[in-house]
Amino acid sequence: MKKVVLIAIGLVAMLSCETEQTELQQGPVEVVNLASGILDGAGEENIPKQNIVIGDRATWNALLSQMNSVNNETDNFVETEVDFESFLVLASFDEVKETGGFDIQILEATQNSSDLSVVILETQPAEGDIVPMVVTQPYNIVKILRTYTPIIFE
Repeated sequence: MKKVVLIAIGLVAMLSCETEQTELQQGPVEVVNLASGILDGAGEENIPKQNIVIGDRATWNALLSQMNSVNNETDNFVETEVDFESFLVLASFDEVKETGGFDIQILEATQNSSDLSVVILETQPAEGDIVPMVVTQPYNIVKILRTYTPIIFE
């Protein structure tokens, strides 16, 4: 009798997991901007060009600390207290640039059947633009509702 009950419980659990996956809401995902700007520590923050997904407070605090290692960059953030049970943080850092005029933005996120697609836009000054002669590193940090599907940056 115990085996039958355990098998029944297992089947119900498997069916509910399959139902959750097929009921995955596809389409645009709300992207909430937390911070966008440039690190101006001439690369001393030691943050490489990267796109990262942060799903826990320890990793988030480590990134904030690294960003603040030269200047108090997070003073300009809209929010630094993130509920990681409900949200994920997506951060996009460009490479260190020798001049100003560069930008990076997380434009949109779209939930597909098998993954979440995140579109990144990198812009640079047009030829002939007058730009500040200062070393910069563009970044953009957003939060989205937590998802358990793979996140693909494009």
